[in-house]
Amino acid sequence: MSDAALLERAAGCYLRSGLPTEAARCLREAGAYRRSAELCRELGEFLGAAEDYVCADMMDVAAWVLVHEAGDAPAARAVAVCAPPRVRTGLGSGEWTAAAVRVTQSRSAQRRSAAEQEARESSLRMRLALARCDVAEGRSDREPLAALAAAAVFLGSHSLVYDRLVEQWAVATAESMRRYDQVALLFAAAVRGRRSGAARRWTEWAARVLQSEITIPDLPSDDRRQAVRALRQG
Repeated sequence: MSDAALLERAAGCYLRSGLPTEAARCLREAGAYRRSAELCRELGEFLGAAEDYVCADMMDVAAWVLVHEAGDAPAARAVAVCAPPRVRTGLGSGEWTAAAVRVTQSRSAQRRSAAEQEARESSLRMRLALARCDVAEGRSDREPLAALAAAAVFLGSHSLVYDRLVEQWAVATAESMRRYDQVALLFAAAVRGRRSGAARRWTEWAARVLQSEITIPDLPSDDRRQAVRALRQG
């Protein structure tokens, strides 16, 4: 049996014994970074979780955890623009930005700009993470609203693969902006796109945040353009 397999078996033993921190350590040493990240996240160790997500090449999730759960927007931007090396560095919150700066200083301004643009355009999830950074830093709502519009189009499309994180992050971003109209548009798009459980999640959100009950009408399946128009007007 390989060392990695032994470490993963040890992690299971630690979990059954109620020692999740030790389990996360074993998973990390086994190279099971996604699983160790999820354990760290459950424990509220968000910086450690972000480092493990980076090691797992899940840069968008690392950025989201940093901005939304650790409250460190500059660190999230550093991950988005220039990912640190795929090793655990033990970096503190403020050191993420410094590490990214050290890396990017060796690149030309043109390459830095291209990397940032690619990060914004190639992944809707990363775009939402960056939009959440804008909200956290009190910047203009223009890009967050555009990102929410893109998320609504994604959620309302039947042809695209379901991505649960897009809905979660988009709703969380809109909620952080106190734009509950945008939340409604996102859930309506998810219902139109026949995302499993979307109607239930909408009613649960309304009960939790608005403390009210809502009735969700039957929605046509081909009115994506109307949803986009409504988003732009909002």
